[in-house]
Amino acid sequence: AGDGGSVAARPCWVSAASAEADGEVRASIVVGDGVDVDLEHLDLDVAAQVLRVALRGAGPVFELALPSPVDVSAPPKARWHEKTRTLKVRLVAAVQAAAECDTDGMD
Repeated sequence: AGDGGSVAARPCWVSAASAEADGEVRASIVVGDGVDVDLEHLDLDVAAQVLRVALRGAGPVFELALPSPVDVSAPPKARWHEKTRTLKVRLVAAVQAAAECDTDGMD
C-alpha cells in the first residue's frame, strides 16, 4: 500500500485525490461542488506511473502520480459516484499483468 500524490499543482476542479496499490492500483479523485461531471466528458490517459484526468470544459488536466507501475495496455475501469462526487479508477498493476503472462510453459 502506498499513497500517490499529484505530479503537478492540482487544478481547481479537483478537491482531493489519492492512489493506493494492493494487487491493483486504485485512484480516487474528488471533484469540487459546482463542477458538472459526466463520464462521457471525461478523458483518462494512463502512463506507467501517472494517471491523467481531463474533464472537458472544467480546466487543466490533472496528473496523479501512481504508487506503482501499471499495465498501460489494460484499459482503466472508471466509475463516477455522484453522492460523494468521487471518480474511482481501477488499473491493472504491471507486476500483476506480468505474472499472468508467466504461466505459459510451466510443466
